[in-house]
Amino acid sequence: MLEDVLGWIGVLVVSIVMNFTEAYRLDPILSILIALYILYKTVPEFLSTMKILLNGSPENVNVENLASSINNIPAVKALSHFHIWSLDGEENALIVTVLIDSSDINKAREIKEEIAELAHTSGVKNHITIEITTSKDELEKGYAYGS
Repeated sequence: MLEDVLGWIGVLVVSIVMNFTEAYRLDPILSILIALYILYKTVPEFLSTMKILLNGSPENVNVENLASSINNIPAVKALSHFHIWSLDGEENALIVTVLIDSSDINKAREIKEEIAELAHTSGVKNHITIEITTSKDELEKGYAYGS
C-alpha cells in the first residue's frame, strides 16, 4: 500500500509541475522509476514464493548438517529418500528412510525419536516422516547417503 501512496504522490507532484512548465519528460521518467521500485520490492518475494511452490530446500535448515547428524547416530548405517522442503515459508517437512542394523522395535523407536529431535532442532518442527528399514535392498531403491 505504501507503493500505491508514493506512486499517487509522485503522479500528483509531476502533474502539477507539468501543468506549470514544459517538463514533459518527467512523466515517463516517473513511470519508469515507479515500475523499477515495484520490481525491486516484488521480485525477491516472487522468487521465494516460487522456491516454496517448487518444493525447494528451506533456507533456515542446514540440510547437509542434518543429514550428517542423522548419519552419525551409531545404529544408522545409511540414509535414503532424504527430502526437506517448506510447506508455506514457515513450516518445513522432512521425509527420510533410514537403514539400521537392528530389527529390535524398541531400538527403532529410539532412533526415530533421536532423528525427530535432530530435525526439530534443525528447524523441522511438526511434519516429520521417518521410515526405518533393516534391508539394504529396500534402501537401495533410492539414493543412499553414507556407508
